[in-house]
Amino acid sequence: MSRLTLAEQTQLAKLLVDRSCRSASARLKKSPLLRWRYGAPIADKLLIVPQDLRTGDASFASEVELGHFGLGGAMALLEGRSPFDVPPPNETWERELHGFGWLRHFYAAGHVGARDQAIDLVGDWCRRYHRHGDGIVWEPSVVGRRVMSWIVNAPLILDGVDQEIYDTITERLADEMIHLSASWRHAPVGYRRLEALTGLLMGHLCIAGRERGLDQISRAFAAELAQQMLPDGGHVSRNPGILIELLLDLLPIRQGAGWARCRHPRHAQDVALHAPRRRQGSALQRHVGAHDRRAVDGAGLR
Repeated sequence: MSRLTLAEQTQLAKLLVDRSCRSASARLKKSPLLRWRYGAPIADKLLIVPQDLRTGDASFASEVELGHFGLGGAMALLEGRSPFDVPPPNETWERELHGFGWLRHFYAAGHVGARDQAIDLVGDWCRRYHRHGDGIVWEPSVVGRRVMSWIVNAPLILDGVDQEIYDTITERLADEMIHLSASWRHAPVGYRRLEALTGLLMGHLCIAGRERGLDQISRAFAAELAQQMLPDGGHVSRNPGILIELLLDLLPIRQGAGWARCRHPRHAQDVALHAPRRRQGSALQRHVGAHDRRAVDGAGLR
């Protein structure tokens, strides 16, 4: 058997260290110490519910009833199964599934059947994923998106539900915040890390009992945002679509009463909301989807 080269030995050592770090991180995230450090073991009261600026498509709920679950440019056929049992058609579909942004479509449908279906799906997810683990579902950016989606859609999934499902969802929301507080630094540098931090900031602003960590999170959020925004108002990725996603996430937080509770909002506000205005409005408009154009127009970014 041939000996490994120095480069191969170095690569192997790196893989072993990475695996060890991931295992230690997974064990730490399950520790009761995290509940002490990051606080608030429950999230049973929302102080504010920001508006979701992304427009919902009411036909989505009808398609799900017919067994079609379309996300990320791909369609999954349910055939009587839960979407969480279906093999993901692609990675984007899986990210969007576990990010729960599609709840807005059930909200847009506006009828009892769609609401019941949305609540059942959230409850199903909570029962299946009650322990943290590996995979896309637990990536910090996906957890951050899930936190944002559950908060902005709280009227859909929490108002008027029975106590058992209310407790199940709010307890999971608290767990998500603890997991996110411990893991956001592990998100890849770029938009995904900012997505994780935005979810964490929204949680701290909207959920009662989160005041203790707000100062630290708002500092981290402002610093990360400043690092990713260029002097001309663009994102470091030079992807105008990411700029739109940031605006659609940050505008509801800024417009909510909770923004005033943030110790360092001014810098974040200037970077996120003023810098993009220096870009040509027509350039932004070219990269806005039809469903989000109304929100961007309403924000005065034309």
